[in-house]
Amino acid sequence: MFSIRNFTLILFTAGISFLNPVRGIAQTPVKEELSVSFVGICTGNKVNVRAGADINYEVITQINKNDKIVVLGKSYKWYKIKIPQGTDCFVHKDYVQSKGNLKKIKGDHINIRSGPDIKHSVLGQLNNNDPVKIKAREGDWYMIAAPKEFFAWVYSDFIKYYSTLAEFELEQEHIRQRQDLFEKLEYDYKKQMALSLLEADFSKLSKGYQQFLDKYSQSPESVIILKRIESLRLKIAEKEYKQGSAQLRAKIKSVEEEQRRRKQAKVLPPPTAVGQIEDLGMIINRPGTHKLVTRGQTAYYLRSQECDLNKYIYYPVRIWGQVLTLPQWDKPVIEVRMVKPLED
Repeated sequence: MFSIRNFTLILFTAGISFLNPVRGIAQTPVKEELSVSFVGICTGNKVNVRAGADINYEVITQINKNDKIVVLGKSYKWYKIKIPQGTDCFVHKDYVQSKGNLKKIKGDHINIRSGPDIKHSVLGQLNNNDPVKIKAREGDWYMIAAPKEFFAWVYSDFIKYYSTLAEFELEQEHIRQRQDLFEKLEYDYKKQMALSLLEADFSKLSKGYQQFLDKYSQSPESVIILKRIESLRLKIAEKEYKQGSAQLRAKIKSVEEEQRRRKQAKVLPPPTAVGQIEDLGMIINRPGTHKLVTRGQTAYYLRSQECDLNKYIYYPVRIWGQVLTLPQWDKPVIEVRMVKPLED
């Protein structure tokens, strides 16, 4: 029965919605012919997703061929779907508050719209302390990521069955695992590339990429993976070349150091004699080819089958060898084995 009290209440409620259009009562649900729940796949491009189950409702986004959507129900020829990822919506700035680094809704039954104006369709409502992700600001409105619980509508002729929700969730979990592995490999790739060539471990990283490719050969990341593997093969070859060169240089250096140590460790015995070598001259039956002069006097005759004494004529030298005493000569003879200039 109609009464003045009920009429007053209706006018009061309408007045609140008119005076404060960014808040309000949730939209009346569209009558659904049947309840369905599955994952559908789009069969066309630029298919309109609308705020309601009719072509008169506002287009809030579009989907393309092979895009997957979650179907929640059906009304006549329209599917009720979870709002597609990446859909933007708007909330008035007066109903957003900061709590630390978080942005949250201030108030209950706050309308979330498809555009930055009250003329745009209401996609849903949020309540006090519901978190929101701010993407941009347009005038007095914040652009936010559409909450997962929001829904929209798409014409059913453009959607065909893809899988059950359980099968789709399992597929999504596999995709997340693949993407996580790919991101880890990419992080390691950048880390190894920042190191010096000899410090980096390219072989382990290349093996990781190859295992990814063996498991996910048809994935979208496979093109990048193939480029990474080729790049790492070149790096491995370059590293092996430089390591070989470095090892060769190290070996040569080691041999040279060993030679220096041996030379330093080698201690010569005291020389047999010290003096200046001169040619012996033309002497019949001479006992040697040269003589060693000390203080202007001939001290020894010299001969050698191991040293070229001519190289040291008129040089002050040290001589090592065997001293021989021959009866017919007035000076001993040295069978020279080694000669060194005094300055060595």
